[in-house]
Amino acid sequence: MSRPDPSNADSNLVPARMRDASAAGTVARVVQLLACLAESDGAVSIKSLCQTLKLPASTVHRLLGLLGDEGMVERRADRPVYAPGLELVRIASLLASKVRIVDVARPFMRTIVQECDETCCLLQYVPERRKVMALHAEFSSHPLRYRIEFFQPHSLLWGATGRAVLAFLPPDAIEAALRDNDASPATGAALPARNALLADLSEIRTRGYAITHGQKIKGAVGIGAPLFNSERRVVGSLCITIPETRFNRKAQARLSQMLMSRAAELSRALGYEPLPQAAE
Repeated sequence: MSRPDPSNADSNLVPARMRDASAAGTVARVVQLLACLAESDGAVSIKSLCQTLKLPASTVHRLLGLLGDEGMVERRADRPVYAPGLELVRIASLLASKVRIVDVARPFMRTIVQECDETCCLLQYVPERRKVMALHAEFSSHPLRYRIEFFQPHSLLWGATGRAVLAFLPPDAIEAALRDNDASPATGAALPARNALLADLSEIRTRGYAITHGQKIKGAVGIGAPLFNSERRVVGSLCITIPETRFNRKAQARLSQMLMSRAAELSRALGYEPLPQAAE
């Protein structure tokens, strides 16, 4: 009777299949663990995770360690319980914004482009990182366009995209952003004096929009208006970017008013309701 040839190709596939099955099992457990954390009302103990997932404590410990290294899970400092990490929150926010905000914002952005024929960009505020990031753009018909880095964090301190958000944050969040002390991405210049920057933010709140020249992109003018949600919190900005050579200062009032109107309409579509005006 002949014996199986150990060099047979089929026999060599068995270890690979086992490795594939093991990897698939690990992925499934990671997904279940993340779902458990996301669906919990608060931080969860390892005992609770083991009971829910029906996994031994050693396995749950190992998975939490791997996810913790990537910022997907964090352990509370005061007790041994676990919650979603900042990186998981960031990714979840990105996915939610792509589905929700972009779909709602797109028609408003197209209207802006139709009205001024300049590129319009939607920015989302990421509070965990004190940054904004571009989610979507509608481009003008002009051949000269600026490259937009989508889903990449950008400073709140420079450019109309960031300052239109920064100006409407709570005072403690503004102070935290100022401590980041980011340099200009366009020129490398340091921040202006604190009082000067706070005065600029005050002006932005008063007029309702931010306008900057060459702070993020050399030779570009940015006009940004804030976006608010149903909790009356600033969640991002709408911004139009114009080459300095094409910018007409006489049109600033018209462009800013148009942008603020569309941003206000988009905010209402996102559930924002302005506070009632006090009776005189």
